[in-house]
Amino acid sequence: MDNQINRIIEEAGIPENGIIIIEKTKYNQKVLSDEWWTKEITTEKDYENWKKTVKEQQHFFNGEKLTSKNESKLDSKTNCELKYNFAYYKNPDKVYGDYVISGDSVSSDAATRLFAYTIPKNHLPF
Repeated sequence: MDNQINRIIEEAGIPENGIIIIEKTKYNQKVLSDEWWTKEITTEKDYENWKKTVKEQQHFFNGEKLTSKNESKLDSKTNCELKYNFAYYKNPDKVYGDYVISGDSVSSDAATRLFAYTIPKNHLPF
């Protein structure tokens, strides 16, 4: 399952050494006859961009103000609010990729301004 997801990550032009895994591929229970696996990542480029943007606007994407108390959040790559969420569905055999900003899915149009890589259009959920 990881292979199908990794192929799309590769198609998006994300270099293997630039991937930061937030949540490794995991199986999601069968719902009716659907089985799927998900994987959540960010990238080195997106992490750097996120850090820079948060510092410039003085707040996180979730609206939280940047203070001396929470500034250390910027040091951890897994805190990056710019994420790519991939899901592999067994039936039909398909991988979807989603842009996620601070927990919310965003359209590919909104994503192009912020994200370093582009998920192939035929793998977007909408």
